[in-house]
Amino acid sequence: MAAFLKTETIQRKVSFKNPKTQKYENKSVLVPAFGLSLVRNGNQVYKIPLDPGEVIMLKTFLQLALTKLFESRLKKQQEYQANKKAE
Repeated sequence: MAAFLKTETIQRKVSFKNPKTQKYENKSVLVPAFGLSLVRNGNQVYKIPLDPGEVIMLKTFLQLALTKLFESRLKKQQEYQANKKAE
């Protein structure tokens, strides 16, 4: 399985309420667009579009998970080296 992340900026129309006229107006806003592609067995491709808010949450989760993983591996390696020196 392989994963690819594609980023680009797209224009999206969003409705804003104008405080002066109290009417809704459509404006084009540039927002980051992200997509995640998962490839399985080289021929099965799953594409998942992600909203900017989802990307921020996914990035935060992955940072936390990888930090915990690396801390655990570092601790295990340091314990191994300490035991090796004690022998």
